[in-house]
Amino acid sequence: VVEFFCSHFWGSPFNHFVQCIRKHAESATEEWDTVSYWICLFSNNQWEIDHDLQVADMTETPFYKALMADSCKGVCMVLDDLIRPLSRAWCIFEVVCSMKRRASVPSGDFRGLLFCTSAGSLTSQTASGYDVALAIVDKIANLNVQHAEACNQDDKKAIMDVMEEEFGGPEEVNACLKDHMGDVLQVLTSSFLLRIRERKQTIAEQDVEYMEDVGRSAWMHRTLSNKSHLISPLSSTGTLVGGTIEAV
Repeated sequence: VVEFFCSHFWGSPFNHFVQCIRKHAESATEEWDTVSYWICLFSNNQWEIDHDLQVADMTETPFYKALMADSCKGVCMVLDDLIRPLSRAWCIFEVVCSMKRRASVPSGDFRGLLFCTSAGSLTSQTASGYDVALAIVDKIANLNVQHAEACNQDDKKAIMDVMEEEFGGPEEVNACLKDHMGDVLQVLTSSFLLRIRERKQTIAEQDVEYMEDVGRSAWMHRTLSNKSHLISPLSSTGTLVGGTIEAV
């Protein structure tokens, strides 16, 4: 059963891909090793991939069917530092499908496009990839999906036709991506401010604890000093005999 669809650039290191997916799984549920993902590399027969993709209707492709499955909860786009998936036509197609699905499914049933990094999903409660988020903002600010690349130009043409049919053209997709990134940044900003408040509270509590420790130390010092005045020092030239001091 497909729970999440993986959208990624094949040129990224495989260990990076695994790390990003594991981080997402850990944020999705405590039993992270039970989460299932649809991954092109393992789900399609790579020896006959052309046969799977040579269809007259893009809705007949394995990608579309997996992403639109009722069990699919969202699209995990695995991002590297260069945000290269957004430069690939097939990844853009998966973005378009995600937007279509999101628009047709009640909120909460389908989580839409999830930006996944080695620091975790950018919209999770534990999100911390602020530097990656800013890189995505820079990329999307200048994004033109019509410039996305594909190994097969027929595939790219078919994908552009889908954009035209579903959203009115590439410019509409660009605008939707920018709006989505704005939502992601809002979540990240809220998470960042919450962490700042938590850190400030921790520091304040540590300061209070430190001052209490200092206060206790000072009190003990004063107490010991006062007690020392109550003890009469013995004369260096005297000796204690029968409870009295006699000169030697």
